[in-house]
Amino acid sequence: MRKRLLHVAGPCVLFSCFACVYGDLDIGSRACNDRHPCPSGTVCVQRPTGPSDTHSECAAEQDAFSCTPGECLCGTDGTRSWIERCLGDGHSTEFETRCEGDSRCNPDLIVCSPPCDAESDCQPDQTCDLGLGLCRPYPTCETEPCEGICVEDACVQAPDADPEAYPDPAETDCLLDAPPAVADQPATCRMSGRVYLYPLNPTNPLQTPGLQIELYDPDALDAQPEQSVRVEAAAWDSGNGHYEFTAVETNRPYTVVILAGTSDRGTTVVSTAHHGVVVRADACLDGEYYQGFGAVTQQDYSLWSEGVGEERCLLVGRIRDCRADKIQLLSNIAAGLAIEPMPPGRLYYFPDGPVLTPDSADPPLAFTSIKGYYAASGLPACRNQVAFLAHIGGSAVALESISFSCRPGWAIVIEPALPAERLPE
Repeated sequence: MRKRLLHVAGPCVLFSCFACVYGDLDIGSRACNDRHPCPSGTVCVQRPTGPSDTHSECAAEQDAFSCTPGECLCGTDGTRSWIERCLGDGHSTEFETRCEGDSRCNPDLIVCSPPCDAESDCQPDQTCDLGLGLCRPYPTCETEPCEGICVEDACVQAPDADPEAYPDPAETDCLLDAPPAVADQPATCRMSGRVYLYPLNPTNPLQTPGLQIELYDPDALDAQPEQSVRVEAAAWDSGNGHYEFTAVETNRPYTVVILAGTSDRGTTVVSTAHHGVVVRADACLDGEYYQGFGAVTQQDYSLWSEGVGEERCLLVGRIRDCRADKIQLLSNIAAGLAIEPMPPGRLYYFPDGPVLTPDSADPPLAFTSIKGYYAASGLPACRNQVAFLAHIGGSAVALESISFSCRPGWAIVIEPALPAERLPE
């Protein structure tokens, strides 16, 4: 596929483009302009249909297309694509820039972008948004315009908590420690566990058999899975909903994907990817490594995505206290991203309570509550990076950054690995 550089058409932002609605007024398709005004109670809406053509119609004022004067939006006639600018009346636009060749106007960025089906279709400093089928710039974090702290590619807003709310350094120090040395044998290990509903808590059934789980190279999610096995209903009786990969190469990262489907209990789940899964050789006991993986239900995905379109994806996870003998969640941790969510999507945290409900406080939470969970809805379906900060001793300390990629409609689960789970860099 021929590659093109992005063509930026000035500081334009996204605005939806709707057809004119006429309500009950019998004004037909009457053309209008400065010399031929519309009847009282209606406004003249003029929109380009190409570089040199304009369509105009009278529309009921309360239903007419509206935009912010001076800002830009995408226009198309179904085959061609262009950028248009909102005029001073807030109802009409004028032609600004045509997208050349097979490029199209990207509604996120209001730039002309080349089409893509994979990362290889884009330039090295771009990434492929699979939801839109368009290349987009992949940013490098800089102190400007990042108003927080750059952690590799991600921009994280430093938590602004009272000193007494800072995490105990003992809770996070081991997240900063170098992981211990890793044995190089055995070279492969059997990997098994159970599939459950994410997150695992008393209100969710533990076992969800009848779902397919696959193991991927994290850099080749478009390729065929290296191994896959279907969790059959028959496994419910003998293995309590177990999955098993027979020979997984140790000491390297994988992405585990539970494919969208309906469990034998009738629960519908979305495709859920767990990034950064490592089978450490020294954790392969008697030739087997055990780990369970959660699948996000369609119900929770809809709740946590808050009405975001199917072309986007959801990121969700938790931060754990690394000194605890069993899983404990960590509060007052902030997350940040390289590519921010697209409105109405947002990065948010979950308030304390019996269930995971998106934060609705004003002002919103700026870091994890004692539940330890964070989420980002409305993410473009492309590669990205998430990073985490904690306040320790009155200073913001970077804990970790994790690269990931997602597909439209997927839930991505990322939980920073504890030292015993990480590999030496």
